[in-house]
Amino acid sequence: KYTMLSAGARYRMLENKLELMGAFSPSFGDFKRIGVDFTAAYNIIQNFDIVFQLHVYKMEGMPSSSEIGLMTRLGI
Repeated sequence: KYTMLSAGARYRMLENKLELMGAFSPSFGDFKRIGVDFTAAYNIIQNFDIVFQLHVYKMEGMPSSSEIGLMTRLGI
């Protein structure tokens, strides 16, 4: 049995061309973990974004785990 909470925020800037997002999600109980997520998306042209993502996880008794990604996103 465990409980997980999640809180996040989103902020737009540079005339809505840059969107920053972050989230924090700890879990308590039998499964203990802390997760932190960060995403930055920049709109290059209409319907075309470049996106940077960072995910960091820490589970009790284990070393931290992280993922970093860079991608493009095309909206149709």
